Amino acid sequence: MRVRSFAVRLGLTLAAVAALVAPPSTAYAATPDVDQEYTAPGFAIALLSECCRYSAQTFTAGTSGTLVGVNVDVTNDLVPSSSPMHVAIRTVGSDGFPTGTVLGDAIVSAGSASLSDFIGFPQVVDVSAGVQYAIVIDYPFGPGPGPGHVQGLWHGGSGDPYPRGLFVSSFDDGIVWFNAAGSIRDFDMHFRTYVADTAKPLCRLTKRTATGIQISVSDVGSGLKSIDVLKAVNASVTVSAFTTGTTNPVVVNATKLNDAVSSQVALRARDMKGNVTDCDPILTTVVKAKSSVQMFRDVMQAEHWVTISNGDPGITKLEVNVNGDRHLLRLAAGRTTTLDISHALTAGPNTIALRGWGKGSADVIISDTDL
Repeated sequence: MRVRSFAVRLGLTLAAVAALVAPPSTAYAATPDVDQEYTAPGFAIALLSECCRYSAQTFTAGTSGTLVGVNVDVTNDLVPSSSPMHVAIRTVGSDGFPTGTVLGDAIVSAGSASLSDFIGFPQVVDVSAGVQYAIVIDYPFGPGPGPGHVQGLWHGGSGDPYPRGLFVSSFDDGIVWFNAAGSIRDFDMHFRTYVADTAKPLCRLTKRTATGIQISVSDVGSGLKSIDVLKAVNASVTVSAFTTGTTNPVVVNATKLNDAVSSQVALRARDMKGNVTDCDPILTTVVKAKSSVQMFRDVMQAEHWVTISNGDPGITKLEVNVNGDRHLLRLAAGRTTTLDISHALTAGPNTIALRGWGKGSADVIISDTDL
């Protein structure tokens, strides 16, 4: 009886702006998977548009990628007259309530949708693992909230059945929200989210030593499937053993074989969903005056940081030429200097040339990380 009286007092709602009930789109490189859901039988019912303009179920994304659609458990067979239902995905603020930022939305003309009806979003809705979002429902074409104006019944349960989110409502235009159970986490409404893991693995240069570099490769979504060494110029490369599907960082060590010449390593990391990241940090030593120009071709756009560790004695000047865009740096002995060259790099193959002046030498790393 407690749940039923709650439902009569609280009209719940959904929010968004476009759409239809359709099967998951196949236009994604990765097949959408169920990410979050609460579908177990319960005895709570929210009367949408009876008391409140908006009703929302918050959830915490478990996978980074593109949220392509949701299921909700909203019926209207006992409703005398129902209008199209608006379903939206919003961000959630630090207070745990939905914000006014709509990431994607859809209109369901039937005014209801079961857990077997896929509600897709025409917008690209990117979500990040560990971050909260909200499924918001309202009926913008209905009579508005008020006694006897119920447009749909959102089914769910009590007792905090989905601890990673909460059911909340808003009387006004979605600015001020409240939890029907007060400070107690109690009600959740049935839902399911579908996320296509479109996030590529991360490849980061994490450490440099006197003889080489250390690279960390990770994927927090579907996990790593493989790490392949595509190029090892003047370098010995060791990939640490890992279990397929791991979401933990995997360490790759690259050691220079001949300190007198440059080294280049190219890696390809692939996750369990087929997303691929290529990275090719470059490690070289620029020596004293009148040294020949060191040329590096086919440099990837992600490798936009140039880190110069000057010796003592070191070089006094370093010219960095990126696709014809020339930078001349004046360097102090024993100091480390960084240069961001992202403005000069393109999506296609890039060429970087280095030339130094002075009496000593400097180690130069071209990578995707500001060390």
